[in-house]
Amino acid sequence: LMTFYNVQNLTILIVLKLTDILSKNKKEAFSMLPK
Repeated sequence: LMTFYNVQNLTILIVLKLTDILSKNKKEAFSMLPK
């Protein structure tokens, strides 16, 4: 049984994971740019 609290926590974890992946990709993209 999924409680509202569990769903909320899961959503926050997914969002944090996604933003983490995106920021890492952004850093890699920036490092690939010619300086």
